[in-house]
Parts: sequence; C-alpha cells; structure tokens
Amino acid sequence: MIDAARRGLGIVVALSYQVQELVARGELRVLLERFEPPSIPVHVVFPSGRLQPVRVRALADLLVDRLRTNDLTTLKLRKRRETVNR
Repeated sequence: MIDAARRGLGIVVALSYQVQELVARGELRVLLERFEPPSIPVHVVFPSGRLQPVRVRALADLLVDRLRTNDLTTLKLRKRRETVNR
C-alpha cells in the first residue's frame, strides 16, 4: 500500500516509522495531520533476572534507543538460522 501511494495511486494510513524516510525525501506527503491520533506508549517487556540472555538485553536497549529517537527505519534484525539435525 505504501508503494502504491508513493506511485500516486492513492493515499495510505501508515505508522510514522514506516514512511518517515519517504516523507523526508518528498516522495510522500502527510495529509490530514491535524486528525492524527495521539501517540501511544510502547513498552519493551522482558523477564528480569541474572540469567537473561545477552541478546535479549541488547535488543531491548536497541529498541529503547530507536523508539526514543523515533528512528526505526534503519532497524534491521537478522533472522536466526535454524538448523535441523537429521
């Protein structure tokens, strides 16, 4: 839908982080800005304790940093490769 709006085929409702780069480059315009709903809080919830995996803490720290700056456009998460033992 975002790509269709970018090509001038209509309008789209999208989250700000999904389109912020396109808006900054002028490929999309924000319409009806005064009707945008208020921001809602986002929480990162994970179990506390000493046995917390380092990658869980690293992800939580990354998300907190990116959400505070409203910059999720460069957030790239690698898919974990799963191996199957036969």
